[in-house]
Amino acid sequence: MQYLFQLYINCSFKCLTGRFELNHRRYECQDCHNILCTSDPFVVIQSSFWPGSIKDMKYVFDQDLFLHWNILQKQVPGVSERSFLKSLEVFSNQKGRVSMSRIP
Repeated sequence: MQYLFQLYINCSFKCLTGRFELNHRRYECQDCHNILCTSDPFVVIQSSFWPGSIKDMKYVFDQDLFLHWNILQKQVPGVSERSFLKSLEVFSNQKGRVSMSRIP
């Protein structure tokens, strides 16, 4: 079984270690011509990510990011979502990654 793949769409992946720009891929089986696309919502969710929009997979979130936010809210009452995002942005910038402030 051989697969042919091609780049599909850009994707912004957000996790505790920052923001990463990735490309979704589209695979086609050379034998049966079945197509598997990494932007399929079922593939995204099975991979432990959550889509940022129901319309497309242009940005996805790691489930650990939501868990961390939930724990932080309970342990540090009054912490704002803006402060949380700012801390992720600072961490991401220190690692030389794209700013988190552009979250749609």
